[in-house]
Order: sequence, then structure tokens, then C-alpha cells
Amino acid sequence: MNRRFVSGLTVIIALGAATACGQGQGQHSPLTAARRPVASPSPPAPPGTKQRAVLSGPLPAGPARATAWTLPAGPADSASVLRLARALGISGTPRRRGSGWEVSGPGTLQVTGEPGLRWSFFFVKGAPTGAPPDEPAALATAARLARASGTRTGPFTATLHGPQVTLVADDSLDGLPTAGWQTQLTVAGGAIIAGAGWLARPRRDSDYPAMSARDTFEALLTAVGRRPLPGRARCPQVEQEACPPGRRPVISVTGARFGLSLAYWRNQPVLAPSWLFSTAQGAVLPQVAVPAADLPPSPP
Repeated sequence: MNRRFVSGLTVIIALGAATACGQGQGQHSPLTAARRPVASPSPPAPPGTKQRAVLSGPLPAGPARATAWTLPAGPADSASVLRLARALGISGTPRRRGSGWEVSGPGTLQVTGEPGLRWSFFFVKGAPTGAPPDEPAALATAARLARASGTRTGPFTATLHGPQVTLVADDSLDGLPTAGWQTQLTVAGGAIIAGAGWLARPRRDSDYPAMSARDTFEALLTAVGRRPLPGRARCPQVEQEACPPGRRPVISVTGARFGLSLAYWRNQPVLAPSWLFSTAQGAVLPQVAVPAADLPPSPP
């Protein structure tokens, strides 16, 4: 089967704990003008579907055309790898490993040669510990890493996990927000002890027609039923329990921003023009906004 643009929601997205629950049966009014808040349910879901989406806020206008960006393959240049290693506190010398790089001491940085130049940083043992979690200090550490490594991140969000602080930022590109193209860091003991991100500089590709937020939302309705129910999605009427028989959790879509999302075209990662739908649960649901008919054909 030929692969075209598919949503970057292969990345795990936690929708939060406060989903509502709707009746599994019944008729609803169809989607109306995108500029008005409407209650627009998903179409009947396939057997086994456990969630649906409704539109509860206005959708904005967007561009008629937009640019897709490709993520080049490696190997990365040694100077970029060294700059990232020093920003992570690694004093070793970059060494080639297969099509990528590895730098050690203390901790280990690996940079793949695959498209996007995905990097990961970890400690096998000897990671810093002991200091209590400090969210402002962790955010400052993440900002220093972004500046030192040249990563164009959006604002980091922080989550405390015991003595550690997890920070996540969706990288920005050409003034547009992104989804799925992330930098992730874990800070403990005042230092970064784990991380992952993308070292490649995206390259401008072709321009494509862009669907409206309304049309893209309708595509999202079809796709959301195929996505697994997040483990923390619950009905407010039965806290900490699954929805009762005949009812399904509801994802409430409150708005959207036009941007880019990590998708795959010809089995290669790209940043595709997308609408990024916000939800009442705090998550972002990206949906590629390029009509399938306007994509170049996949090779046989």
C-alpha cells in the first residue's frame, strides 16, 4: 500500500482526564458554518470505537496554499553534533556510529543518520540526583540548551515527576507552530539527564492547496474514531471508571491554529501543512490539511 501524508498522531497524545461522555446512539445536526460555535459530532464510528469528537468553538480562516517541509537525512555535520553535545554537558569527542554519531562522557548522545537526524541523550548510570525539583530552574536550563544548540523551540511546558522535571516544546518553523516535531528533556539534580529532539534543518518543499479548518475538521472526525482511547479519558459522571455501555468519551474541540505537523510521505518524515485543533482537555489534535488528490503520486 502506498503511503501519502498521514497525521503525525502516531505520536502519543494525552488528552487529559476531563473528557465528557455522550450517548452512543441518536441523531445530531450536521456541521454548519465554521465561523460559529457549533456542536458537531463525529459520524457513526466503526465497531470497537471508543471515542468521538464535537466542535464547541469557532474555527478561523486560513491560507489557500501552504508549504510542506522535508527533513533531510544525514550524516549530520560534526560541528552541529559537537555544539549539541556541549550544550548537554558532554565533554567527549563525536565519533561516527553507522550512519550517525555518538558522543559520551558524562552521559551519551546519539544522533541518527535517518531523515530528520533524530537525537537522544541518556545516562546508563551515574545520572545527577539529589536536588529537589525546581521548575523555573529547569525551564532556564531548557532555554539555554535551545540557544546553545540552535534549536528553534516554542515555549517549554514543565511537569513534575517526583525529583525530576519533564519539559516538552514543539519546535517552531517559519513562524508557524508545529505538532509532533518536539524537543523533550528531563532535568534532575540541576542537570539534563535525558532528552530527545531533531537536529535536521527542514528544507522548504512544494506548496500545496490547503483545506479550510472546517473541511479539515471533518477529516479529523473520520480519523479520531481510529485512534485509541487515551488511558486517562474518563466520563465525569463516573470518575476513575470507563464509560458505561452504550456511551463514549467525547473530545471537545474548542478552536484551531494553522501550522505544521509531523507526517510521513513515501515513508519519509515531513512537516505537512496542518490544522492544529485545541481541545477542552488541553491536548492538541493535528490533522493534515492537504487534500489527498493534490499530493504527488507515490512511486510504485
